[in-house]
Amino acid sequence: MKRIKDVGAGISLSIAVLFLILIMHVMTTNADTFQIFRPGPGLNDGTDDGSINAGKDTFFYRCEEEKYYGADYDIIGRPRSTCNPCNDKGYIQFNISTLPDNVARVYLGVTHFSHTDHCYSNCIADFYFYPVLEPWGEISLPSFPPSEGAAVYGPINIAFPNNFGNKEYNITEVYRQWKSGSIPNNGLVIYSPDGDCNNAATQFSIGSSDNPDVTMRPYLKVIPVGADPTPPTVTSTNPANNATKININSSITATFSESMDATTITTNTFILNNGSTNIDGTVSYSGTTATFTPSSPLVVSTTYTAMITTGVTDEAGNTITSDYTWGFTTPFIVPYVSPKIIVDGNVSESAWDIATDVNKTVIGTTNNNTKFGVLWDTTYLYVGMKVLDDTLYNDSAYVHEDDSVEIYIDGDHNHGTTYDSYDRQFIKGWFDSALFEQHGKSTGVTRLAAHFWWV
Repeated sequence: MKRIKDVGAGISLSIAVLFLILIMHVMTTNADTFQIFRPGPGLNDGTDDGSINAGKDTFFYRCEEEKYYGADYDIIGRPRSTCNPCNDKGYIQFNISTLPDNVARVYLGVTHFSHTDHCYSNCIADFYFYPVLEPWGEISLPSFPPSEGAAVYGPINIAFPNNFGNKEYNITEVYRQWKSGSIPNNGLVIYSPDGDCNNAATQFSIGSSDNPDVTMRPYLKVIPVGADPTPPTVTSTNPANNATKININSSITATFSESMDATTITTNTFILNNGSTNIDGTVSYSGTTATFTPSSPLVVSTTYTAMITTGVTDEAGNTITSDYTWGFTTPFIVPYVSPKIIVDGNVSESAWDIATDVNKTVIGTTNNNTKFGVLWDTTYLYVGMKVLDDTLYNDSAYVHEDDSVEIYIDGDHNHGTTYDSYDRQFIKGWFDSALFEQHGKSTGVTRLAAHFWWV
């Protein structure tokens, strides 16, 4: 957005500065915690240096068009193209002379344009930030791009379609190098080194300092050393600790007490395991919530442990004080079987998996080992039990006082505390020929046989 008249420029400048102040107040809860440095439009005449009223950003080498884009509303970086000259590189520079030297963290904040309409090739690529080692200007198209240093941030994986919105990228180390003078501050260049034919390719497309929407403009979030001494904590998780019957397609989330450094929240610091094996998945972060998404459904009837390690930090670099762990269990799901199971007292069919422990003690102490498995088909529900007990009894008039297996069925799944017409309680005593049911309702139970293995 070029300035046409001084009067208009003055109005534009006052609005930009006012808006900047408002944004800083909106984004910070403590004025001493961090500083937002968001340059507004400059003159776009070659004098802009990235200071607060002279935003400096552009992109060059857009296809065959020989022009610069220093006054455009966006900054674009693309992958390297192997079939045409569409090799955009996005440049951005901030004048940091008025910003603190001693910093805990510095973030480059940008707002991405969505890319959801079409992409024909090069639709996924890894983007990087490279320090620019030579001066450049917004209004001239160099014959050769300015020299670059090694990447200081990345990879940022961008796949079509996408709609990232506002993102903040940790550029603390290169900021410190600029401040120390170990590399010159000529800003950053953004693009993907991945090579393929660019045809409506994926891109790193963000708002520029000339964008009329102030919230679209790039900014630096600067957090001085000592500004935030409080370590972050995990305030909630989903699933909650010790939760049961968790859907096997669930993602796992942890919410923190404050904004975190997203670059520290990875599969190395957010871990899910089933006791012996770490679960493959991806990790994302938004707001104050980290999400672990398993690569495949979880296993039924399994206990999982999730962990946030001390490798995660808040935006000021503070770590959590200790690893945070919590656990949950997936539901037991009854497998379908075909052909039908032969109920003959043996559980030799390959479909059986009698491996689920019966480990809840209601009263007394446990002196046996019991496992069960369940199957179903279109007609029957099959229950197989295996009980290991070194002392077996069958000498009472009441079957529940002998060694026996009891099976409760809540037919309408209403979790009622009293029996209704859908509920059944079956008891099969060791060495008994008869089957007991609480109210004599055994219709439909053709046969129930149980073997007790004893040692």
